[in-house]
Amino acid sequence: MTSATGQFTSTEILNPSRYPDRPCSFPVLQDDLYSASQPATFLLDGGNEVYVWEGWMPSEITKDKRGSAKRRWDEERKLTLQTALSYVEEVKERITKGAHVVQAGLEPPCFTTHFPFWNRRQDIVDIQYKEGKKEYEKKSVEDALDTFKKKFYSIQQLTSDNPPDGVDPSKLETYLSDEEFEKIFEMSRDLFGQLPGWKQDILKKAFGLF
Repeated sequence: MTSATGQFTSTEILNPSRYPDRPCSFPVLQDDLYSASQPATFLLDGGNEVYVWEGWMPSEITKDKRGSAKRRWDEERKLTLQTALSYVEEVKERITKGAHVVQAGLEPPCFTTHFPFWNRRQDIVDIQYKEGKKEYEKKSVEDALDTFKKKFYSIQQLTSDNPPDGVDPSKLETYLSDEEFEKIFEMSRDLFGQLPGWKQDILKKAFGLF
């Protein structure tokens, strides 16, 4: 899945040794995932379970976790999750184990068993650990999509090294509850909105929200 061209598209990847009219036990290779420009998302149909594979954030992006690149990545992930649910709806008769999200480098055995061979990439594992990801973590697509619908977060979550998924880094203050917003800025949202932009930026910087 990719939106690199400005439009979200999906492209099927087939093993070059596959016969169109015959079943193939291993239609894709690990290299199909890991050689893609990162961060990347893929959908794997495992027969009775669907997986969304999420790649890793290259170092040049992780240095600026509140920049536009992170925003685009979150949007691409959300579109992939929505596509996965639509896909499952089309083939739901045989999907008995649901749809789940797995992370690059930390894939569970139930995912890697669909490939003819699998080599653990310790460099990717290290990147994911720094991002707070967990070994063999497998989250339902529905739960993963719900994180993008959450409206409010605490000041601690918004200013952490790993900001919540789906938040707009240029408008972090909008994810505070009304109560916490007034407690931090000592004014209402309406009064804050009446301040000139430069003064808003100064206040947001003071609390790490810029």
